[in-house]
Formats: sequence, C-alpha cells, structure tokens
Amino acid sequence: MHIKRARRIEPGEYDIADPKGRGAMVVEGRDFVLDLTGVHVRGARMRGGRGRPWTFEGVGIFLRNCRNVTVRGARVSGYWRGIVLGNCRGVTLEGCDTSGCYDQQLRSTPEHYDHRDWVDVFKRATWETYGFGVYVLKSRDCQVRGCVSKRGQNGIGLVESNDCFVGDCDVSRNSAWGVWMWDASDNRIVGNRADWCVRCESEHYSAGGDSAGIMMSHNCCRNVIAHNSLTNGGDGFFLNGLRVDESTDNLVAFNDGSYSPHNAFESSWSRGNVFVGNIASNSRYGMWLGLSYENRVVGNIVENNLFDGIAIEHAHHNVVSGNLIRRCRNGVRLLHRKPRMRVSHHYTIHGNIIESCREAAVALSRTRDTSVTGNRIARSAVAFRCDKGCERIEIARNTVVGTTGRLAELGDATAVRMDDNYWDVERVRSVLSRVSINRQSELTLERIARARFAAPQRPVRVDYTSDARARDRSFKWYAELRHLVGF
Repeated sequence: MHIKRARRIEPGEYDIADPKGRGAMVVEGRDFVLDLTGVHVRGARMRGGRGRPWTFEGVGIFLRNCRNVTVRGARVSGYWRGIVLGNCRGVTLEGCDTSGCYDQQLRSTPEHYDHRDWVDVFKRATWETYGFGVYVLKSRDCQVRGCVSKRGQNGIGLVESNDCFVGDCDVSRNSAWGVWMWDASDNRIVGNRADWCVRCESEHYSAGGDSAGIMMSHNCCRNVIAHNSLTNGGDGFFLNGLRVDESTDNLVAFNDGSYSPHNAFESSWSRGNVFVGNIASNSRYGMWLGLSYENRVVGNIVENNLFDGIAIEHAHHNVVSGNLIRRCRNGVRLLHRKPRMRVSHHYTIHGNIIESCREAAVALSRTRDTSVTGNRIARSAVAFRCDKGCERIEIARNTVVGTTGRLAELGDATAVRMDDNYWDVERVRSVLSRVSINRQSELTLERIARARFAAPQRPVRVDYTSDARARDRSFKWYAELRHLVGF
C-alpha cells in the first residue's frame, strides 16, 4: 500500500507481509494528515494475536522522505520494526500503538544466565539488527507524541536524528530499552513512561545486560531528558561513552530511575552533563558516574540504596551539591578500583544532606584537590573517610551529629585541612577512643572536643520518615516478568 496524499483508511485489520523490509504501508509526500484511527496493520507471522516475536520481519509503516506529515492513531504489530521514519522533516506521530513487535529470544533461563543476552551498546552492526516499535533515522524536527510501544525488544529509537521531541509516550516493559539514542543531539525526551525495561534478572543471578529505560550512546549531545518515569529498569537511565564518541552537555532532570537492580542513573566516559532533581533510590547504586568529568550532580534525592548513593570512579572536576542522601552504605564515594587508572581530582562536595549511612557519609579513595564543605551529616557510622592515596583535601564548615562510630578516618592522607566544622561535642567526648585521625592532619582529639564551633547553635533534626518505600533486600522483583529469562 503506497500513500502520497491525505486519505482516510477504512478501519479494520490488515494482515500484510513484508519479508524484504520495504514497508507494508509506504508513506511519501508532504503537507498532509494521514488518519489511521481504527486501522491495525499486522505482520504475516503474527498468529493468534501473538506469534513468536523473535521471528517477526519487515516494517509495518515506512515514512520515507516525508515533509510536514502527520500520522494519527495507527496500530502496528508483528513486525521487526513497527513504524520507521527515514530522512523525514517535520513528521509527527500521534497516538500510535506499536506494541507487540519484534522481541529477541533470550537464551537465559531462571536458573542459568547466558552472556549472549547482553545487548550491544558499542557496535552499530549489532544493535541495528534489534527490533523497535518506532525507529527515527536521519530525521529532523520530528515528534512522537502520546504513542505506546510495549512488549517488544525496544520502544523508540532515535538514530542520527536531531531536534526531535518524544513526549507522553509509554514504552514500558520492553526487554532492552525504552528509548534508544545513537548520534542524536538537541532532542527533548519529556514526560514518558519507560518502566520495567529490563532483562536477565532472576533470584539466581542479576545481570541486566545493559538494558535501561533510556539508553544513550555515541555523540548524543545537548539533549533534555526530563520528567520521565524510568523505574525498575536494568538501569533507569544509562549514558555510555565507552568505546564510542563521548556524549556531552545533556540535561537529565526530574526523572525517577528508582528500583533498579543495578544503577538508577549511570553515566560513563562523558563530559559536561547535569543531573538535577532526579530520584535515584531503592537500587544497588543511586548514581554511578565512571570516568566522567565536568559533570554536576545537584539537588537529587538518593535514598535506600544497597551500596553507594553517589559513586564516581576515576573522574575529575565534578560537583556534587545540594543532594539529599539517606540510608545507603556510603553517601558519596569516589572510587579507585584499577591501580593504573587516573586518580580522582578536583571535586566539590558541598551543601548535601547525608544521613544514616552504614559505612561512611563521604568516602574518598586516591583523591586529591577536593573540598568537602557545608554538608550536614547525621547518624552515619563515619563522617569522613580518606583511604590510601588522598592528598590536599579540605573538610570545612560541615555539621556532624549523631555519628555511631568514628568521626573521621584519614588513614595515610596528606595535607588534610579540617576547619570550622560543627561537631556534636557530647558525642565527640564519648567516642574519643574510636576516633582515627592521622598526625599529618594536625588535628588532635582535644582540638575537636574544644573546637570553637564544636556545638551547633541549632540542634540538627534527623528525620527518620520517608516517602520512599522500604528496599526489597532480596532484589527478587522480576519473578512475574517472563521476558526476562526467555520464552
């Protein structure tokens, strides 16, 4: 079926084979509206409404070289790719449903994980074989509004496409990615649901396979990712810069990436990205930033994570400010796991509220030229911990109350300044024998106890209530989702 002008297709079910991938329905032209309300285009291999989704082939609707075309109300299923926009400008998809398209058959079983189920975020030749509900390729100024793409491998893909808008869509419960972006810049991804985009999770293993609610890789710059629900994904949000061109200057704001068995938010090998106002709770890690630099992590809520609230490894020139971090193993942790990798340096950790951390509120490892200032720390086992290799660390103007163990562990850190901190005097005196501070810091136990600002002028109120649900410590959240471990 070839369409080049505005028309109304008679509602009904259309079973159309497309073995060569040229499009069961091809749309070309400019400046018209195609109303497909009530039309259901189905692939030939879709039997009984379902079929075997890993055998689906072809493209349902192919919009090719279109200009200022609007497609409304289409229902497409049973294809390798539901709707494809190729080399389009100003095209709008409204209220389309591409659920039930191609879904990769997984080799993993509930008892055994198969590493071949890991999706490839590095090689284009590999991920181009994956299925998508909506696939936007080499297009500009296109919009995908109010669309649904569920129960497939991937929901919406933006590839080499710029200045596009994806909003109010539901791309949940896909087995790899809700939204996939590759070489896509200046786009807006706003107000979508991309929950439960996850694979390879079982009570016997936890892999995730790089699945995520929103996944960005290779030269994705200046995008706005805001007000999306990304819960219960392999990762909630994942930005990858490893083995591809880095992605820079993205704004990730006011999203909820909670309840991930891995990272609520992950960003690696990238520069200049801003994470503000997000919820990163009830996961293994709240935020994981690896080898990223010149990033800002500001005003996020990070609670109830099994390991670290905000973990950053081998990075530099990052700002962690104004976050609420509670009930994690470590609040903010700067990691150094590989001896040959560069040390962390030039960090600003300022103005955070960090409470009830089981190990340390702020933990630094092989870090230098870092300031930890103006934070409020309460009910944590250790307020500040500097592991080996730390130097030129400023710890100043922090309020520390209710520590359950040591106030500070500085190990072999050098050139550490600890000035004008507000310590809980009574607590200091009761744990003097457990305080571990090295000589090079030039700070003695007596100086802490008699510090000018030892007693806070206003008692710090520790709030034990939270809107966040209690963490499921077993991480067996996915037992009812069949697609996680194959069919």
